Amino acid sequence: MNLIDVFLEQYIREIDFYENASKICAQICESELEKEGIRAIVTYRAKRADRLKEKLIKRNKVKHYKNLQHIYDDIKDLAGVRIAIYFPNDIHKIDRFIKDKFDVKEIKRFPEQSNVNYHIDDEEDGEYKKVFSGYNATHYRIHLKHQADNPENDKYTKAVIEIQVASVLMHAWAEVEHDLVYKPMNGHISVDEHEILDELNGLVLAGELALRRLQKAMQDRIKKSGTAFSNHYELAAFIYDGICASTNIRSEDITMGRVDLLFKFLKAAQINRSEYINKYIDDIDPECKDTSVVEQIIDMIIEEDSSLYRVFLDIKKQMSNKNPYSNSYEDNNGEQSKKSMLYFIDKLADLQFIINHFIDKFYPDMAGNFQTNLNTIINVVNDDDIAQKLKDIRKINMHIIHGNFVPSDQELIDGGNKIESVIEKLITRFDPSEQINLRKKIDEVNINIG
Repeated sequence: MNLIDVFLEQYIREIDFYENASKICAQICESELEKEGIRAIVTYRAKRADRLKEKLIKRNKVKHYKNLQHIYDDIKDLAGVRIAIYFPNDIHKIDRFIKDKFDVKEIKRFPEQSNVNYHIDDEEDGEYKKVFSGYNATHYRIHLKHQADNPENDKYTKAVIEIQVASVLMHAWAEVEHDLVYKPMNGHISVDEHEILDELNGLVLAGELALRRLQKAMQDRIKKSGTAFSNHYELAAFIYDGICASTNIRSEDITMGRVDLLFKFLKAAQINRSEYINKYIDDIDPECKDTSVVEQIIDMIIEEDSSLYRVFLDIKKQMSNKNPYSNSYEDNNGEQSKKSMLYFIDKLADLQFIINHFIDKFYPDMAGNFQTNLNTIINVVNDDDIAQKLKDIRKINMHIIHGNFVPSDQELIDGGNKIESVIEKLITRFDPSEQINLRKKIDEVNINIG
């Protein structure tokens, strides 16, 4: 048995491993791109043994394989994922996403400069020179990263997976060209066939230009005041465009976050309109490393109307339960759990009210949104107890809004008690008459957790 046959026999035994590795990679891509509002079709496969054999025989004529490892090192697409994007302008966002989610080992961009005008043999004059540039795509050789919530998948981090990214149109043309040029059913294809493929490539490139214009036309339509977003893709496009227009940040440098969740929240809150989101655009910090754009918008909405906190939590629970690629948003349904959550939310709204008044009175030049004001107090109040409690409270709040699991009843109750302690300390810094009015305001609603 020759070396190639030995390799193929071993590969057939391992094919399920590569199939599963590519499936996991595709699930991550599909789930995350969907959440971020990037339109794409994601497919995956382990390389078919018959096609692999053809490739090995052809490459062996050049590579002269010496052992099995030599073949493994040479063939990088045993596991493959294809991302076919609707709009070519989104390729930069995909690039950022892949570099963030996977361990990227190698990147190949097509057409390679040396292949822009490559030649193909024909029966007349020995060559055919392409008019158009041909295959336009980016290939990434990656490893899966460790997944803390799925440690059983760690074995697949050893697999090299090739992710191919191109437009939907380009992928379709590439399939036709690859099968006709490199795998003709009978002899070499003719000059006429080469010219038709070249012409189709030109039409694909023109089609990609049309898709860029279509995306721009959609963005212009969404910008109109009073327009409701039809889906989270439109919402994502609006936010990307708004941030890029008001800053020097490129869309591919923006960490968007779960636009699908934001869209459902906006609809439930009946604020799903462009002018409503537009008022938050200038206050977004797109370069923030700790909080995504979507998380910042959600925080600002809830700060403006604390009654929407509960609406958001309901939507988050619904969305998490429907997401097949993430852990469920665990929650206890007992009456005590509901009271604990309401208690914390009620106290957090009080804290927001007090902190904003505190900053307006004592540090007006440093006033901002609630998260900014909270950070300001941590930094300027000369009280280690207040600072530590505010950090703990912020952590619980971020975990509730942006995490996957609800804190326990005891954590929520302890958090609410810490809020009451901080509020009391901050109130004592106001004048006696102001203290009375502030206490009256925060005592309007109280949740009994006894």
